[in-house]
Amino acid sequence: MAQRTVLVDDFDESEATQTVEFGYRGRQYAIDLNDEHAQEFDSLLSRYVAAARNITQPTAQPSPTRRGQPSRRRTAQETAKIREWARDHDMKVSDRGRIPLNVLEQYDLAKSRGEVS
Repeated sequence: MAQRTVLVDDFDESEATQTVEFGYRGRQYAIDLNDEHAQEFDSLLSRYVAAARNITQPTAQPSPTRRGQPSRRRTAQETAKIREWARDHDMKVSDRGRIPLNVLEQYDLAKSRGEVS
């Protein structure tokens, strides 16, 4: 069976259709949005983008990191397993959306120790 990665909109937890990357005050950001929210984002920024000057040429960006560790997308099956593991270890996780970084780190550590099958 093929694995499928599902993006979740960071505003309302609906299924996202895209990841929007942008920079602001020297920092780079990425946000997962559905089409409606992406259009709203573009609309809100369009006035400022039209008046701004482009200071860099588009280039391939390195993968974002979390505390120095390369990020990776996890499958829906893997996130379901992580949520179940977290609940079994009395950690609070929502049914949808991003899993807190500390939970992912603890899960990965337990997995590296062979405590998770």
